Amino acid sequence: MLEGKKVGLVLCGWGGKGAYQIGVWKALKEAGIKPAAISGTSVGALNGAMMILDDYAAAEHIWQNIKTDDVLSLNSPALVSRLARLHIDVARLPLFLRTKGFFNQKGLIAMMDRALPAGFAETPIPFYAALHDKEANEVEYKRVNDYDDETARNIILASAALPGIFDDIEIDEKIYTDGGW
Repeated sequence: MLEGKKVGLVLCGWGGKGAYQIGVWKALKEAGIKPAAISGTSVGALNGAMMILDDYAAAEHIWQNIKTDDVLSLNSPALVSRLARLHIDVARLPLFLRTKGFFNQKGLIAMMDRALPAGFAETPIPFYAALHDKEANEVEYKRVNDYDDETARNIILASAALPGIFDDIEIDEKIYTDGGW
């Protein structure tokens, strides 16, 4: 049915769907289908990065052993309770506070450190991530393969930076948030 055709894989965001995406990857592998290109946003960008490495067992291990605390660590419990009590209009906050989420990305960074070795994006499979440019208020699609490791990781983090939930990410003097937001 797909003989002689290229298949692109697009992975959505929304946290828990990440485990589902690993199951889809397993089904594709069992059917002998290898994507010619992968694109993702948020959790789909993290999974896409693991998929271009073609190490299903490692990705499955990460998803089978993930805990809420691995992903959601409060930036500052005091900040959360203070803002809730004051009913602060976020638009009036200084930029520094508007780019901070209630949760930090330490858990996601640790997960990426476990899953993505140095040079992970240097594969022949084109890999794209969707990010939201906060100032321009538009989505950008970045080919992750075109960047060094640090920037590639930041692109993935930015793609998963839900506004108000996680800190915004700065890349090349631009502020980015979740690409599916």
